[in-house]
Amino acid sequence: MDPEEGIDYISGTDIKNWIYCPLIVFYRKVMRLEPKIFEQQRAGMEKHIEIQNKIKRRISIAARKRNLEIIHKEFNKVILNEEEKLMGLIDMIAVLRNKEIVPIEIKTMKSNNGKPWRDHVYQLAFYAMLLEKKYMKIIKRGYIYYEDNQLIEVVITNHEKAMVKRIINSIREMIETERQPKVRIQAKKCTGGCGYKWICKK
Repeated sequence: MDPEEGIDYISGTDIKNWIYCPLIVFYRKVMRLEPKIFEQQRAGMEKHIEIQNKIKRRISIAARKRNLEIIHKEFNKVILNEEEKLMGLIDMIAVLRNKEIVPIEIKTMKSNNGKPWRDHVYQLAFYAMLLEKKYMKIIKRGYIYYEDNQLIEVVITNHEKAMVKRIINSIREMIETERQPKVRIQAKKCTGGCGYKWICKK
């Protein structure tokens, strides 16, 4: 089982999905339904692995352009907070020369015209909070690398962290009450890429 999808833990993927469409989290956490993986999702998974392998070097080049002196990096790092049942599978963790720890996410899609997508920002903030707990260091920023060669800096403030905490509490409340959350995404924009189109009646 993919650590990021651990059913008993709230993950970075759950945070991202809650922003995009909380029904995805409901189907997974409350109804315990497995997504149906069709060609679209399978191709996306394969593409993510392919792109990640290709851009490991590109990230280093982009980081140098931003004057980020990376002295150590780890890929696909699992970070657990067992006390709070939180889990993250972080695409890349970079340690800079000044000992700063920086989470970096890799996305197989284009940026929002040079800006990060909202759900990705809070996913990254969640990872920053996990790293803070593990290493006892404040994480003030992270980066998201998009398919259009955009390495975008995300400043992580108390605002983003507070939002993540509210999302975590909302997910926990949903699990406890088993109450279906309201839909936030317009049905016409839903492509079924989440794997739950077969049951979703929006």
